[in-house]
Amino acid sequence: MNQLGHPSARMSDLSIAIDSLEREESLDSLVGVILNLIQRCEEIERDLERRTTALAARSMINVFHAINLLTTRL
Repeated sequence: MNQLGHPSARMSDLSIAIDSLEREESLDSLVGVILNLIQRCEEIERDLERRTTALAARSMINVFHAINLLTTRL
């Protein structure tokens, strides 16, 4: 997720809010986090798609390097 620009630290707000639902302000916080994610859903989806494509391209470079190493050593 870090390579996709969405580090797990951003999700910590959600997990903290869920872990402490006994307090009313925590419930409000959880609702706020969820509403924010819903409002930004399309933006997040576009960003992840763009970054996933770039990550896939970089991974193919690694595949070519691995093939090159294997074929030159055989």
